[in-house]
Amino acid sequence: MNLRERRQLLEDDLAGSRWRSAVSPSTHGLERTLVPTLQAHARGRFLDAGCGHQPYRRLVQGRVAEYTSFDIEARVPDVDIIADICDLSIVADSSFDTILCSEVLEHVPTPDRAMQELARVIAPGGSIVLTVPFLARLHEEPHDYFRYTRYGISALCERAGLVVESITPTGSVLSFLGHQLSTGILSATWGVP
Repeated sequence: MNLRERRQLLEDDLAGSRWRSAVSPSTHGLERTLVPTLQAHARGRFLDAGCGHQPYRRLVQGRVAEYTSFDIEARVPDVDIIADICDLSIVADSSFDTILCSEVLEHVPTPDRAMQELARVIAPGGSIVLTVPFLARLHEEPHDYFRYTRYGISALCERAGLVVESITPTGSVLSFLGHQLSTGILSATWGVP
């Protein structure tokens, strides 16, 4: 098994696990900011846009009236909507009070279109909680297209007609380097008897 295959095995094995944050400084930094933000904003009808393995489902389920999972593919069996984030035509306008879109937009070749769709399906007065990487290795290749600055995210949201309430950085160069070191060591040894 080569290093890339081991890294994928590591990511698959840790997906949805509480250990995922423990072995990655960058994931730990993201969750340190994202969890309280979700606790403050999750309400009503909730869309987990790009849900992946649904790592935040348990966190929000007791806080929202309805949890809907959405992704381009089913990585877990209970994904409610399988569709492209750039074409959510199967979802009515103003359908959700809260949308989580975490670590998704870097994988979308037309992020402006994705943001327009999210803006269309959020209800008036609703909240979109959005996270994107700034420093990250290539991942989910070949569908890894962009890295974002706070100015790029602001422009993307404003072009979609959204008002940016706040932008909070979640890591640093040290957390990025720590993540690379941790991933490298674990990938080299993961799955080795």
